[in-house]
Amino acid sequence: MRFLAVTPHFAMGITVVFALISAVLFVIMVALARPISVLMQAPAEAVDLTAN
Repeated sequence: MRFLAVTPHFAMGITVVFALISAVLFVIMVALARPISVLMQAPAEAVDLTAN
């Protein structure tokens, strides 16, 4: 049986992809904080504190 080794180049690529996905999700969550809070039916006071 032959095992594939994870090369440093491959590991760096995985790290970059993970960082890009994290950055995109961060921007989406910050931009859509108010609509997400409303969708979760949070009280008005909580929405005001969350999405200033």
